[in-house]
Amino acid sequence: MNSTSLNTVFNATAVFIWKPDCRYRVYVTSREIFIIRFGGQDLGSVVWHYFGAVGAVIEALFKSRKENALLEKIKVMDEASPEDLLPQDKRNFKISAANIVESSLEPEKVFGGHGRHIGRWIICRSNGKKMVFELNSIEEMKTACEALPKLFGGLLKVNAQWDESQYRFVKKTDGSENGLG
Repeated sequence: MNSTSLNTVFNATAVFIWKPDCRYRVYVTSREIFIIRFGGQDLGSVVWHYFGAVGAVIEALFKSRKENALLEKIKVMDEASPEDLLPQDKRNFKISAANIVESSLEPEKVFGGHGRHIGRWIICRSNGKKMVFELNSIEEMKTACEALPKLFGGLLKVNAQWDESQYRFVKKTDGSENGLG
């Protein structure tokens, strides 16, 4: 990767109410975050559900192909500079700490989430826009908990902490800085 002081990369899904969700690759540098779209909301499983057992078999075939294609796309993206990826999609953008009013990392939302997820990253930008990203794996959430406080400092509230006994992120109860205990 060619970006200035690229430190960390993870995936996040931007969730919306009135439009399809977007899957993003988040590149965290020492000065800013690049949020690069690599996929959209997967509505295929909803369609195949109506075809019963035959639909489940067909879905499984398409799903593995789609996942392999996404992994290949991510591999190609990671070889490029995030700055070069910005113009490839109108939904790509970058954010610096100066453009954030507040931000938080939260445990999973029990009701109202957009599918299975481990945690959420909420950003309130200086232009008044609020974005909610769902983090779909434990590794993505742990990576976000480690990387985002380094860039955002006091602008980021980490309201989730890892609970080894429950093997998930829960609402934060102690004073640990990054939610990893």
